[in-house]
Amino acid sequence: MQRLRSVYHVWECNPPDMGMLVKKCFVTDGDGEDHAVVDYDG
Repeated sequence: MQRLRSVYHVWECNPPDMGMLVKKCFVTDGDGEDHAVVDYDG
């Protein structure tokens, strides 16, 4: 049985009036497969 874990990441922009848009973010599992965290639409 595989145990699932939550992962949290926080991005902060300084100064606060700045920002960013993250698109197409993936994680790779232990078997070498990519899984989308953020899709192409952000």
